[in-house]
Amino acid sequence: MNLEFEINKDKKIYIQIYEKIKNDIISSLLKKDDKLPSKRKYATILNVSINSIQSAYNILLEEGYIYSKYKKGYFVNNIFFKEKKDINVQKEIKILEKPIYDLTTSNILDLEISKNIINKLARNILTDGNYFQRVDSFGYLKLKESISKLLYDQKDIIAHPNQIIISNSSNNLIKMIIELLNIKKIAVETPGYYNSKSLFIDCDYINVDKQGFSAKEFENSSAKIGLITSFSEFPLGIKMPLERKLELVNILNNKNKIIIEDSFDSSFRNNGYQTTPLFNMSDKVIYLESFSRTIYPGLCISFMVLPNWLINDFYNHFKDISSSISTFDQQLATEYIDKGYYTRHINKLRTSFLNRKKLIEKNLDNDLFEIYSDLNYSSILVKIKKDINIQLFKKELEKEKIKINFLSNFCKTNIYDDILIIGFSNINETNLIVALEKIKKILRKI
Repeated sequence: MNLEFEINKDKKIYIQIYEKIKNDIISSLLKKDDKLPSKRKYATILNVSINSIQSAYNILLEEGYIYSKYKKGYFVNNIFFKEKKDINVQKEIKILEKPIYDLTTSNILDLEISKNIINKLARNILTDGNYFQRVDSFGYLKLKESISKLLYDQKDIIAHPNQIIISNSSNNLIKMIIELLNIKKIAVETPGYYNSKSLFIDCDYINVDKQGFSAKEFENSSAKIGLITSFSEFPLGIKMPLERKLELVNILNNKNKIIIEDSFDSSFRNNGYQTTPLFNMSDKVIYLESFSRTIYPGLCISFMVLPNWLINDFYNHFKDISSSISTFDQQLATEYIDKGYYTRHINKLRTSFLNRKKLIEKNLDNDLFEIYSDLNYSSILVKIKKDINIQLFKKELEKEKIKINFLSNFCKTNIYDDILIIGFSNINETNLIVALEKIKKILRKI
């Protein structure tokens, strides 16, 4: 055992001794149960004071590198360390490249975000300095009041601010309801956005027919809760008619079931009228909406509206939770809504979405595609007419940096693999045309 080393007079001596012994233990130069020199002997070897040795040994004892035996001395502890590896993670993990042509519907186009307005509002909030304190766990009261007014103006929903619960994502709000009601299974749409992987719960997949979420299948399901997108079913875009809503209301009343009504894309309607929310028709419905889909993706604010009978149970059950969203973000969203920017922003998005939708229809090749569904506000579903190797097609799309979903991505079983969901919410018109030409070129080639 060689514990000699050159002492650096410019550094604390006891720290140097501690680091020398520690490093020798980590590198296995000192092994389990090896005895260290006595304090006096080691002080003589290094020509330092006994106090320096004692201080170093005390730190090693405290951190567990060594142990002591009465009247016998100090010994190396049994410590295991992971083998040091190259910390360059890029060599081990494949870094996913950002697509050049994003034909999904998860975001809105960067250029269409009201950055100047949002920056101005942010500066004002920073100047006022009222964002330092935490807000209520269930949401900033002023934001709840703003949402209440917005829901009344745009959806004809009457909701008291106390009914509104704000969180950082729709999934988190859904999970809170699942926990509150002790739900073991939930009914979801197929094809649809939600599934057992995203919700971490057993799902009963209810088929979507021409009127949307199947009432008959839901009635026969053992699931107590149904999760639906009635305003614009994703990904097919079906608008649930009043007839189907009345069927569901009847089931809710007679079977003691509950529905969570996700308002997906309802703000982008461009036909001049709003369908009646299921929330307005039954007290067994919970309404759900997200601002990350409308204001900007980085604003992680979602909210739900609870029926009156559920409010007290919810507040009592989650009374100890903390807010998952910063006060600053909630104040920003409040200002954006109250000053009328939100409504103007949505109107602009409706127009640009409609223009890009028409552009796709104009540039489709009828020999390669037929429109499967054009009911969505932010995408068109097209069926590929020719028989192709789908896996090869997907590889070619990846090579061209085209990101696009297939209808099969949202189905329980691997069907509809020949139906593309051409989203246009996150791509400009120039890139949209280029992407369509590349897709057509690939299809002609394979």
